[in-house]
Amino acid sequence: MMSKEALPYFSRVMNYLKNKLAVVITLLGSAIWSLTMVRSGLGYSFGLGFWGPNAHDGIWHISLSEGIARASLNLPIFSGESIKNYHIGFDVLLAGLHKLLFIPIPLLYFQILPILFSLLIGMLTYKFVIGWTKNYKSALWSLYFVYFGGNFAFIVSLFRGQGLSGESMFWAQPSTSTLLNPPYALSLVLLLLALIFLSKFAGEKDRKYLILSSFMFGLLAQVKVYAAVLAIFSLFVVAIYRYIVAKKNDFFLVFIFSTLVAVVVTIPFLGSSWPIKFAPFWMIETMFAFTDRLYWPKFYEAMINYKASINLIKGPMAYGFAFFVFVVGNLGIRIVSFADLKLGKRFVKTIEWQELFFWVVIFTGFVLPNVFVQEGTPWNTIQFSYYSVFFASLVAGRVMSKIKLNNAFVVVGVLAISIPTTLSAMKHYVSVFPQATLPAWEASALEFLSKQPTGVVLKTSVYNPQSKKGEAPIPLYLYDSTAYVSAYSKKDAFLEDTVNLDILGVDWRTRLNDLNLFLNDPNSMEGREFLKNNKIKYIYRLKVIDQTGLDEQFLGLTNIFDNPSVTIYEVGVAKW
Repeated sequence: MMSKEALPYFSRVMNYLKNKLAVVITLLGSAIWSLTMVRSGLGYSFGLGFWGPNAHDGIWHISLSEGIARASLNLPIFSGESIKNYHIGFDVLLAGLHKLLFIPIPLLYFQILPILFSLLIGMLTYKFVIGWTKNYKSALWSLYFVYFGGNFAFIVSLFRGQGLSGESMFWAQPSTSTLLNPPYALSLVLLLLALIFLSKFAGEKDRKYLILSSFMFGLLAQVKVYAAVLAIFSLFVVAIYRYIVAKKNDFFLVFIFSTLVAVVVTIPFLGSSWPIKFAPFWMIETMFAFTDRLYWPKFYEAMINYKASINLIKGPMAYGFAFFVFVVGNLGIRIVSFADLKLGKRFVKTIEWQELFFWVVIFTGFVLPNVFVQEGTPWNTIQFSYYSVFFASLVAGRVMSKIKLNNAFVVVGVLAISIPTTLSAMKHYVSVFPQATLPAWEASALEFLSKQPTGVVLKTSVYNPQSKKGEAPIPLYLYDSTAYVSAYSKKDAFLEDTVNLDILGVDWRTRLNDLNLFLNDPNSMEGREFLKNNKIKYIYRLKVIDQTGLDEQFLGLTNIFDNPSVTIYEVGVAKW
């Protein structure tokens, strides 16, 4: 018999299921979102397949989670270094589920969590918007925009005769790519839960909702720091507004406790240097300059010239127009959300705290990436704008519910504007062959290595971006600098995935130079000292690209695995 405590939750689930259209949108949206993930990491005739950024970003998270599952906070792609300047909340969750459920981390990452996250985002979006607007249509439209809201890139690509393409033309990713960034997807779950609990605290003043909402907001700092910055700043603005207008100081408590939680979970992982730097207008300038973005070189040159000459008339006009294109291009049909923005005295007197929170996130999320960039990979700060787009989806849902037009006309018009971006983004994930693969002969070698005792793995071949890649699926060792050795060997690597090392601000070039010196003359006393000083336990040699001759006896190596393409040596320092 169902307990009394469970009845309210069961009732809410049943009410949600009664709304068949909401269920259809959630299931369809989750299925389409999940298509970007669920085919990756599985075995095929050629090996393990990886579609899209899963070949890099997915493998990075698997590598990090495997390390955490070994109860290690060392950086698995750079042995001996601890994890700094990175939020590991999602990876801790992944490792924890693996230890609790005994499900392999790749299976959790690619097949299980994407489906779970996409369903949760839909259900929580619906619940929050219903609670906020008390309007069934608003919740449905918001749900639709969250899953399928597209940008305006398809208009430019069609005009240029390029078909449906350029889904990241304005830098921000489309909504259908949400799961390709699992920490971002998890942050949306936390944000929605935090807002639901905050709504309850605002109405009931129950301390448990104060604690829950503060914990969720603060935890964002270790899941997605971009979300934490926007959410906690927005909380501060809302707290000030409530105090001035309604003489209520309740949200100050949420702001203070959220900030304390954020500081506590962040401090242990702070590095010696801050990876963010001041670079105003970099995002909108490169949007017009880069060929894989909007690319309007004449306008870009004009912008730069106006800035260089300090033209106080044309400069602000040009950059203002560029920012306008950036915002409108990324929002797409969700630009209707601005119809809900009330300015002047009416804004101050009538705006709800939820709306104010949304608008602070929307504006701040678009401004910050145009002020700051990240060292190593400057475009990473575009993730601030992901939250602008998400919350604009919620506001746009309420706007659409108020439009007094023929329903069929409205639905067809919205579909015509939003669906092309979904189709454009999804074409990369429905192809027969993936973009990259971990060949079967490498997968078997790494599986063998994963069963060996713990130790640092030295991969003797270094990724060369100039290498001829050939046709898809491209082997990972040719595709990009990734963390695949540490991910699938379940061991720390001496050096790999320089892309993420740049993001983390790690000086990997010195180590690369040391590695190249070793590879140039391995069979020497210096070579033996290199292996000893760096605590190398295993040498992973790709014979298909590496012809380095290793003197097994002199270096104290034992051949523990060999196939036509891979040799794995165990280093026995004691033999020297």
